[in-house]
Amino acid sequence: MKHSPPIPRSEDTVTISANIKDNEGENIRAILNWRVSALDPDEFFQVEMNDDGKNGDEESGDGTFTAQVPAQDDGTVVEFYIRANDDQFERGWPQASGEEGQQQANALFQFDDESYDGNQPIYRLVMTVREEQDFRFRNFNSGSDAQKNATLIAKQGQDYDIRYQCGVRVRGAGSRTRNPRNNRLNIPRDNPWNGVTKINLNSQFIYLQFLGSRLASLSGIEAADAKPVQFRYNGVNRGNDNDNNRRYGSYLHIEAIDGDWADIHYPLDSAGNLYSKGRPDVKWDIRSTEDGLADRGAYIRDGWSKSSNESVNDWEDLHQFMITMNGASDSGYLERISGEVNVEQWSRWFAFMTIILSRETNLSNGTDDDYKLYRGVKDPRIKLVPHDFDTIFGLGDTDTDADDSIFPATTNFAGQTMPQLNAFFSDPVILRQYYSDLKNLLNTVFEKRRFDALVSDSLDWLPSDSDVSDDVISFMDERRTYILNQIANEFTVGSSLPSSDGFSRTEEAGVTGLGGSFDPSKIAEIKVNDMSVPLNIRNGTWDGDQAESEVIFSSGSEWSYLDDGSDQGILWFEQDFDDSSWAVGEGEFGYGDRGEDTVVSYGDDDENKHITTYFRKDFEVTDAATFSSLNLRLVYDDGAAVYLNGIEITRQNLEPDALYTSLATDTVPNAGFESYNVPVGALKSGSNTIAVEIHQRSPSSRDISFNAELLGLGAVPLMVPGINQVKIESFDADGSIIDSSQVNIWYDDGSITGGSSIDKDTTWTLEGGPYLIADDLEVPVNVTLQIDPGVTVYFTEGKRMTVKGRLVAEGNEKMPIAFTNEPGSDGGWDGIYFESTKEESRMSHILQDGADSGDQSISISESRVHLEYVEWAGTDKTILELSNPQIDVVRCDFPSTSGQEVIHGQGLEDGGYFNLKENIFQASSGYNDIINFSGGRRPGPIIYVVDNVFLSSTDDCLDLDGVDAHIEGNHFFDVHKDDPDRLSSASAIAADNDSHLTVVRNLFYDIDHAILLKNASDAVFENNTVVDAVVAAISFDEPLVGEGVPGDFISIKGNIFYDNGTLFAYQFSSEDGEEDPRIEADMNLLPEEFLELGIGNISGDPMFIDQSNSDFSISRGSPAAGKGINGSDMGYDVSTGAIITGQPLSLTRKKEATLRIHVPGVAGIEGESIFSSEYRWRIDGNEWSDPASVSEPIQLSGLSDGMHYVEV
Repeated sequence: MKHSPPIPRSEDTVTISANIKDNEGENIRAILNWRVSALDPDEFFQVEMNDDGKNGDEESGDGTFTAQVPAQDDGTVVEFYIRANDDQFERGWPQASGEEGQQQANALFQFDDESYDGNQPIYRLVMTVREEQDFRFRNFNSGSDAQKNATLIAKQGQDYDIRYQCGVRVRGAGSRTRNPRNNRLNIPRDNPWNGVTKINLNSQFIYLQFLGSRLASLSGIEAADAKPVQFRYNGVNRGNDNDNNRRYGSYLHIEAIDGDWADIHYPLDSAGNLYSKGRPDVKWDIRSTEDGLADRGAYIRDGWSKSSNESVNDWEDLHQFMITMNGASDSGYLERISGEVNVEQWSRWFAFMTIILSRETNLSNGTDDDYKLYRGVKDPRIKLVPHDFDTIFGLGDTDTDADDSIFPATTNFAGQTMPQLNAFFSDPVILRQYYSDLKNLLNTVFEKRRFDALVSDSLDWLPSDSDVSDDVISFMDERRTYILNQIANEFTVGSSLPSSDGFSRTEEAGVTGLGGSFDPSKIAEIKVNDMSVPLNIRNGTWDGDQAESEVIFSSGSEWSYLDDGSDQGILWFEQDFDDSSWAVGEGEFGYGDRGEDTVVSYGDDDENKHITTYFRKDFEVTDAATFSSLNLRLVYDDGAAVYLNGIEITRQNLEPDALYTSLATDTVPNAGFESYNVPVGALKSGSNTIAVEIHQRSPSSRDISFNAELLGLGAVPLMVPGINQVKIESFDADGSIIDSSQVNIWYDDGSITGGSSIDKDTTWTLEGGPYLIADDLEVPVNVTLQIDPGVTVYFTEGKRMTVKGRLVAEGNEKMPIAFTNEPGSDGGWDGIYFESTKEESRMSHILQDGADSGDQSISISESRVHLEYVEWAGTDKTILELSNPQIDVVRCDFPSTSGQEVIHGQGLEDGGYFNLKENIFQASSGYNDIINFSGGRRPGPIIYVVDNVFLSSTDDCLDLDGVDAHIEGNHFFDVHKDDPDRLSSASAIAADNDSHLTVVRNLFYDIDHAILLKNASDAVFENNTVVDAVVAAISFDEPLVGEGVPGDFISIKGNIFYDNGTLFAYQFSSEDGEEDPRIEADMNLLPEEFLELGIGNISGDPMFIDQSNSDFSISRGSPAAGKGINGSDMGYDVSTGAIITGQPLSLTRKKEATLRIHVPGVAGIEGESIFSSEYRWRIDGNEWSDPASVSEPIQLSGLSDGMHYVEV
């Protein structure tokens, strides 16, 4: 049945049509009964309906019968029903609903001349005049869910939908008494609308509810979808009634959260149970029947209701949730609740609700009210569903400041708290996830530009004079800043110790004063000298002088117990006692309280219960010496005595001579965990036994409780006398290092040993130190001075150590060696000098501090030295002064210096070497190179600079004068001259006086020049990446600096040049008679104007992976991929060593192959001569070939079937 048009105007005749069928197909008679609705309505008019193609009937004999209602005045409500009969039977629709067969719930429509030209959907509810008046003026119990009959006529776009016999009622809690009211519209189940049978139509602060719904969806929170609509009660827009600024003439259509909602939001797991929670606030009380099952009635009285599967009287999943959330404790908490709740979804839900700062009483602010739980079938982990959003962003019913707590769930604004939520937000993994979710949401959905645009778009229907959008945006600006300021974003390290002689100083071996902050969303562990220290996840702080705890056994673990009321004497707590006949269960143990995991017996008489119950537990400890102290966490009710390996460790509310019939001396109400220090000597490596007896306060006591866990506290990091280089590292949840730092701490125990003259092999030990060199000390020829790890060596002002024999000072990561000033000294010492000694001296894991009274920290003259993991501090002068050295410098950290070059040297004679590998060079300042070196020519020894990082320089990083050098795998950053009036330039690499350089696989970023070649110098420049060279990537001259000539030649292959000022400076000589530098450039990515320099050059965006974070590796789609030398990639990020190309990329039928070999930059250049490289190869592990030139390919033929491998 339907009426047409859906919304007739006052001049329209309305056609009522109904499809009527009779099983016999004959003698059908249909009567339309209609009347105008009024407070005192007339009788129904009866009009015969016909199927004759007249009076609105479209086709005669098609089974559709029609009749018409004449036009009525605007606003007239018509109620109608139809009766049809044949010769034997009669039927009507809608059917009579009155007790005596009256037609009370009829179909309705209304004549309405309103014209709405807005873009919101418009919903019309048509009720009888009587029921509309009763509904509007609350002539009924507003707390009732009784429904009124209504017809829904909805227009969306140009389409109309009509649903008769809908039920409309008041919904909400505190808002029920407000006018206009929130409505629930129930649609007949046999005729759903858009797949649903229930919708909510809300009237309070609907812009907030709409915004909250959209933000929840974008944040990955399943909530009720919503949209603003026009809503009419019998043609009147009640959205304009009373406090219009709560709705501005609109209502909000919100999904009803029920089984239909689950079908839409969890389509793959929609058959689960949906629970709704309202008042009272009972904080997840467990409600059990006598047999331990869910007490449905009690849960309903607690405010729980089912919103899906209502007909299935099964509440066990909710019951189990209550048991789990009440029984889970600190140790093993996350593991226990993870099977019951979706922890990740809960964390994000709470983070979302915290950001929007919902002040409607609900779970997000610690109130057991106004939220829902959904438990799926395929995924039974319970998820949280928000109830509504009418008080968020400081607006709505409750004013809120933007700087309110970021833990509203545990700091309830109403003064209430839920212990279960305190436990949830005390778990470190959950806290880390929560912080991560807060930051993620604030940087995505709630990021300012994105959020502001969403608010403007969502609320564009509000009137122009409304301040809502501005108020929401302003609140969120403050809220965003506040939350982010509450979460530590960086890893900081500091010491509270007083400073002395440039060091943090302590007189206690275990006191470092170390502490700081960390990002709790990323960091899971912090170690000080490889020992974990406790973290305050909530505050994002750490304390280096506190011991980290380890769970030896957890609460909720398995125990043996005896609950028969017997006397076990005085041997039951000994380790060798036989408890094999005792029962076994898991904590918490007890009776009378809700939530025990194991219920123990009290006997047959509840007025004369057993007084004592016994518990025993065996556990293993690998190494008891790792614990400096023990902590027992104990739940007991009412008295307890605890024994560890037969030794009493605590006694509470129990006399020392108590027997098994002795009553506890006091009552423990609301028993919870209490902490007790335990003598560490009671614990032993291997097998241990803990035994506990629990006593009642009286024979009729209603309950007992017992649970326990034991924590071992680790040792704090201890230091050795002297200077300690304390390492602090932070780790993520996967154990990967996030950040690290070092702090030098002087542990002064008052002891110093004089470092006397040495005339024989000598060892300085940790036990004998620290050592003081009061006069210049010489290590003679053929004598070795060995310094053990952790030793500190002090030097009196102006004194030095000269090594003519051998120095072996090898610390380690945990115990470095320190060379520093004498405590209390006003000046520095003179450094360490190696003079004409070919015995290899070794210095590793060293801190050299304050060696600034001479010209350098270390002087190496015609001597052999290995430096590794050495750091320098307290000097502005040269660190290394070299003269014809044999030196390896590996993984050292060079400081900033402002007075002189960091490394200065000259000369590499036969047998000499100078290798710099994997070092870090801090920023230089002033007119000083970082490294200035001259000498070293092929075919003799040359300088190797490999895999170092140069962080910043105001002059050259490498100033090489008359040398041959191999420079590979280094990173050069921030190289710019600091004085624009200075005539010289600043370059990452500068070559002078006929130098010949091989420059391979280096990264140059944010520099003036990558390389300067002047005075006939040349270079092989292969597989480098040069980005943001502001002057020019390559320069051939410094014409403003004295007399000289340009560089001679450069071979450029396989490089990426991008976003530079230009490619070349001084490419063409300015002096008559001078030849221009020769340039060969093949297979590079470079500016378009230089493509013709050679073959295979390309231009374009290299598509770096993340230039903003200095990741200059190329992505897969880069034009530079596979376009370099021998088909390798262009740029610096290629593998070291030989590159083999030409191998088949897939299975092939060919029995031959041609492989080409390339080693980036191995060939050097000297004048007109080229030094070529040779290689050997073998196949399938056979004999190595004879040497072959790299220009000659490997020719393979006659290959057998199967896999082959070639080695070069």
